Amino acid sequence: MRRYCRWEWTMRPIALAVMLLALVFASGTATAGQQSGFGFRFDAGLGWSTMGETMYSDARWSSGALVNVEEYWRLDFDGSGGPSMGAAFFVQFNRFVSLEFEGRGLFTSPDIRTDYDVYWDWNDGRSLWNAYRGYQYDSPTMRTMVGSINLVTHLTDRGPARPFLTAGFSAYDTAIRGAYDTAYAYTYTSGGQQYLEFDYPVMDFRADTSTIGFNVGVGADMQLNRAMALTFMVKYYHSEREEVNLRAVGGSYPELQGFVMEVDPSFWITTGGIKFIF
Repeated sequence: MRRYCRWEWTMRPIALAVMLLALVFASGTATAGQQSGFGFRFDAGLGWSTMGETMYSDARWSSGALVNVEEYWRLDFDGSGGPSMGAAFFVQFNRFVSLEFEGRGLFTSPDIRTDYDVYWDWNDGRSLWNAYRGYQYDSPTMRTMVGSINLVTHLTDRGPARPFLTAGFSAYDTAIRGAYDTAYAYTYTSGGQQYLEFDYPVMDFRADTSTIGFNVGVGADMQLNRAMALTFMVKYYHSEREEVNLRAVGGSYPELQGFVMEVDPSFWITTGGIKFIF
């Protein structure tokens, strides 16, 4: 039996993204001038993954004098912050509206915690239990690469600071790698006596997903001259979730490989960078 939190992907986030794109485009075209061109943007900053997941797995078995053994595993996975880098090519339709083709990466090291509880009954009526609290064996990594098509509109073309709104559609490729220590029970017989013993393996695992979503953000350009500007931005990237089975690449006990993870690539960023305008 497995239990996990379920988040249903509906059309509501897509409809919201379409409305935001329409608003961004309309706010720019309402005051559009006739200055067009193209350019490049490069930025770097900090991002924060919104992913938090608790996974469960269990097993029940019996053997000889062990009339019942119940094992329960819990794996907690919490997102964290890390560096983000991005680059974009944009086509400027006028002084206010531009279309942007953006690539971005976010690199974080999540927290992993494991719990293990076991209860067993002997045929002589004895009932016992044991618990093990494990932690991540090394520093896991979560890498999210995003490709986006965005509409950007500046709210004014006067003054050194030009605030803007941005919204668009995104495609996400996420890879998670890590290891956690855990426990499991096994039985053996020695000298005519049956025993229950425990092993504490380290499980290397991986999870990979490809999802879609949208992004929204606000920012400002600080114009240095007609061909160059400093740019600052706060942005949210929202993705659908995808269920994946953690693929254990280490360890041999099959029940420890039964976790189902809902990978959520969504994240926030705050960045600063530079724009070159031609």
